[in-house]
Amino acid sequence: IRPVVTLYPNWSEIYRGETITVRCEIHGGDTEWDYEWETNSRIKAPNQNEYRIRSASSSNSGNYRCKGRMKSSQHETTEWSDSVTLTVSDISNKPNVTLQPSWTQIYSGETITVRCEIHGGDTEWDYEWETNSMIKAPNQNEYRIRSASSSNSGNYRCKGRMKSSQHETTDNTVSLTVLGKSSVKKQTIHLNTNLDDKIQHTIKMLHLLLCVCVGAPSKNLSIMLAVHPS
Repeated sequence: IRPVVTLYPNWSEIYRGETITVRCEIHGGDTEWDYEWETNSRIKAPNQNEYRIRSASSSNSGNYRCKGRMKSSQHETTEWSDSVTLTVSDISNKPNVTLQPSWTQIYSGETITVRCEIHGGDTEWDYEWETNSMIKAPNQNEYRIRSASSSNSGNYRCKGRMKSSQHETTDNTVSLTVLGKSSVKKQTIHLNTNLDDKIQHTIKMLHLLLCVCVGAPSKNLSIMLAVHPS
């Protein structure tokens, strides 16, 4: 009989402060077993069928294997199980704080999303925001700002806190500036061309530039304009 060592949750890599259980399972009827563990970690596992690691540290990293010894006969043992490797890492995940769309300056009335992304396996996070704007961001991984105003201007800093423990990531910051209404006024520009066909090009300059061509030009005409917050 060969025991099987499993991890619950089934993560071979966890972060410092998390909790995990190493379990030894022997399938062999109603036989009662004593359990023997062998590990190259610095922590000695107990002689039970499972070992619960609370608030893991780097000292819990290593290979774990087990075997069983019959309680009715201390000379009868199973084979050693295959080893399971557990790695306990320090929290080095720096959140990535982004703006969607990626504009650090927007105009009053526009919509933008501030997003906090933490890359770190299957770890579940609570999100904590800190901002010097006058608006409090929610404890979620993203904050959607609808119809922005000057009160939304400021620095947005995010960090993560593991749901399974109180250990935190480092933090990261992004800045957002909300300007007054766009100073670009609606304009109509009439372009006279040397084309045989009479063409009127109307450009309406708002936040979106729209070019409307009336007629069927015999040649291509390109107009490129860019409007940026001043």
